[in-house]
Amino acid sequence: MMQIITNYTIEVKVNSQFVRKNEIEKLVGSNEKLFGLIGYVTQKDFSETLKEMYKGDI
Repeated sequence: MMQIITNYTIEVKVNSQFVRKNEIEKLVGSNEKLFGLIGYVTQKDFSETLKEMYKGDI
């Protein structure tokens, strides 16, 4: 997705010194409880959020 946004391939490297040994690889959940408390919140498409972050608009 970022390759499309930036028009080049981004290389991601992970420094194993900064990865916790018990790191959670996949964390999932539901926003049902939150929306039950505060009401539904319109959510942006993830690609739009990435574009804003890349451009520095956030």
